Amino acid sequence: MLSQTSEQQITTIPFFVSSGSTHLADIRFALGLSEDSLLDTKLSRIFPKSQIIWGKAMDSHPFILE
Repeated sequence: MLSQTSEQQITTIPFFVSSGSTHLADIRFALGLSEDSLLDTKLSRIFPKSQIIWGKAMDSHPFILE
């Protein structure tokens, strides 16, 4: 489980085209990166011992535009 991993750093890259997706706030909340979610969520919070690095959504990345 992610909360029990011995890795020191975990990089997350949201697999969403738009950074405006409300799912991103839910995932950030579940990973312990924000104190609350924008909407009611059924996701449980985890408290990983590893540092979580949050990447950006794809938005208008050049590879998406091709």
